[in-house]
Amino acid sequence: MARGRKLDSLEAYRNALKKGYGLGQGNNYMPWLTVRDVKTRGTAAILRGIKTKRDHHCLSQQEKYFFYLAEFSTSVVDIREQFPLLPLDMISQLAQTLRIKYPEVPGKKVPNVQSTDFLLTLRLHPGSAETYLAVSVKTTEELDRPRVLEKQELERVWWQLLGVPFQLFVCTEALKQQALDIEWLTQHIRFDGMPDVSQLNAACAVVDEGTYPVGALADLIKSALAIKGEEAVKILKCLIVERLIEIDWSHSIRDTQQLTVTSCR
Repeated sequence: MARGRKLDSLEAYRNALKKGYGLGQGNNYMPWLTVRDVKTRGTAAILRGIKTKRDHHCLSQQEKYFFYLAEFSTSVVDIREQFPLLPLDMISQLAQTLRIKYPEVPGKKVPNVQSTDFLLTLRLHPGSAETYLAVSVKTTEELDRPRVLEKQELERVWWQLLGVPFQLFVCTEALKQQALDIEWLTQHIRFDGMPDVSQLNAACAVVDEGTYPVGALADLIKSALAIKGEEAVKILKCLIVERLIEIDWSHSIRDTQQLTVTSCR
């Protein structure tokens, strides 16, 4: 893996901005921090975005789970991770007003650029205006630390002043299960794309409501479309991702290899 950048001086921050880090949207956005820039103890991941068609840098397992859940939401149209809170002088002044010590680069008297884990662009209904949601991803252990809570408050007030809702995400076992199911369902789509619409419609026509082994549903699709078994499994996954069939998420599809179809389009 390529060596990361040293973001430890005002000059380094200026150079990062000149190169486009923390700027842009969609497939043109570059996160302020990448997995090469921080020590993550092997929990970081680079995930290919289906909606953005770019690589997303998640710095922890919890961020990875949140990314899958957010991307799967029909209301999320863009995801910008590691979004910098700039300009520095304004957020430093806010910290002073809140009587919170603004973070510094370890060992240096240099203010450290803070970032929000995710800034989502939302469109809640077709044709509606876009809105934004800032999200901080934390574990329950992190929330037991007073300093973490201080920085969370600084982040919350910053977004509040900008008129952007701010939420805290703590991953539960149920959400982790759903995120891993989404990872399993979307893995091949991230690189191969979606199959032809006519194939999806033909596959959807042979699926009824009920509980099935994944293999049994794939066999139905395989016979109807006269395709190979592995292709049938991919198409079945695409039916779920495209919401052509709705399923029950209360149990792990990936682990049990069973799914319950609750409705078909």
